[in-house]
Amino acid sequence: MTLVCLDNGQNLLIDINIRADADDENHEMPNVAEDMRGRLKRDNAGRLYVDGLLLSHPHSDHITGLRNHFHLGPPKDWKEKDDKILIREMWSSPVVFRRADAAEPLGDDAKAWAKEARRRVALFRENGSSTGEGDRILIMGEDIDGKTDDILDIVIKLNETLNACNRLADGAFEARLLAPLPPEDENDEETLRHNQSSVILRFSLRGGGISDRCRYLTGGDAEVEIWKRLWKSHGKANSDWLIPTARIDDSWLGFPLGVLSDSLCARLDSRRVCDGGCD
Repeated sequence: MTLVCLDNGQNLLIDINIRADADDENHEMPNVAEDMRGRLKRDNAGRLYVDGLLLSHPHSDHITGLRNHFHLGPPKDWKEKDDKILIREMWSSPVVFRRADAAEPLGDDAKAWAKEARRRVALFRENGSSTGEGDRILIMGEDIDGKTDDILDIVIKLNETLNACNRLADGAFEARLLAPLPPEDENDEETLRHNQSSVILRFSLRGGGISDRCRYLTGGDAEVEIWKRLWKSHGKANSDWLIPTARIDDSWLGFPLGVLSDSLCARLDSRRVCDGGCD
């Protein structure tokens, strides 16, 4: 769960993991929801909001707390007494959802996300680009069998870049879609499913008005085979695309990080990556 605060004032949330213990004021678990809410703004209707919410994949540790803390459904149905957070624009991948659902049953929060995504896609099919904040969605990657061919205006294709969140494009960021990857042959879908297929985006962020001030790579729980394929496709020509700037989780263990950059060293005991001088 990462809140990216862009220098144009927008907030992009990547994944959600707000466990029930965090909502208990008597529990020692940090109240991440309260912390996040304190960083968000309210719109003219008094609603807290995020400009965008990217779901990398629908495992419970990446979407827990959606129904409890975020408004789902038409924005007009938002209730002041519930004071849930409005998602102005969803970033979602039907390919990732299908692979996850085939591996294990989706949880209730994941099902709620999928339902809301379907609602927003249906609205776009009906109204096109006139959809308003709280009804918008971007699709990360084309779906199979031409399912997204009629909504390509909201589809980000593999290896394409996007530079707008909630339709504001002012140079605050650029993000290149690196995954989910398509299968290499008819038997490859199983491999991708068992390697925790996730949305992978490589961000270039503006800071203080300076373009490309920092870079951020988010990859959900994508496992070793997926990263190897990305390195094979992009690594030699674009090694900076694949340098992780966030915490390494279990999916990285065993991956040959040295192949990414000579300047990288991995602290697998603490699961951190730093550039150069690890002691």
